[in-house]
Amino acid sequence: MSSLATLYIFQTNVSGTLPSSWKHFVAVSDLHLRNMLVGPLPESWSQMVSLQNLRLDHNNLNSSLPNSWAALQQVTAILLDSNFITGTLPSSWSTMTSLQQLTLSSNSIGGMLPSSWTNLRSLTQLQISDNRLVGSLPPAWVSIPSLQQLYLQNNCLTGTMPTFSNARLQLPSAINVCNTKIRGSGPNVSRCPGYQWPHYCNDMVSQTRSDSEVRASATWSGPLTSPTMSNTVTHSSSNESLSLSRLSSATVWCLL
Repeated sequence: MSSLATLYIFQTNVSGTLPSSWKHFVAVSDLHLRNMLVGPLPESWSQMVSLQNLRLDHNNLNSSLPNSWAALQQVTAILLDSNFITGTLPSSWSTMTSLQQLTLSSNSIGGMLPSSWTNLRSLTQLQISDNRLVGSLPPAWVSIPSLQQLYLQNNCLTGTMPTFSNARLQLPSAINVCNTKIRGSGPNVSRCPGYQWPHYCNDMVSQTRSDSEVRASATWSGPLTSPTMSNTVTHSSSNESLSLSRLSSATVWCLL
């Protein structure tokens, strides 16, 4: 499978965890998995050096964001929304200078917004709404040069909206801080009925909830294929299986 470049598995009832051994897929540039996947985000995937588009949204993944993924220097898009991801936003990801799109909405991520992310010079879309973030919007973020969309609604954020001089961020509703206590307005800030925030924020102004309070329990019927340990991916809804071991010459594999 060393030549595999694209792997799509969408809504096929494939379940299990993400195999750490997929780190050997060094030619994969596009990896899209939307199923019933659980467990952690593998630290070892930092070795998938060709990865450009990583889409793992709408699963049941329940770990923190790996610091090691900062080594993914070619990645342009990471979509992890609608999972059960916990922990904090890694400052180390500030070295992902090719990253253009990062969506982390609808998880259980806490902690503060890293000032170091001002170094994400290629970032155009940042969506971290519906989480448990605390603190204020870092003034340094006004220097993110390519940012066009900033969605932070439904978090436990406070403070004052800094003035963004970036022309790309001046379009209507480019910034959304609804249901936070960030104060500020402008033609690029979404209009909100008020500054109410999620009910759990009252207990989180000075601390984040522990992983054990927010991590969802999950079960699975079998693991995804490991190139060295298994030959099949098991469907939880049928007797069919998917063989990866026979795809050594393939460059694209799609299962929809």
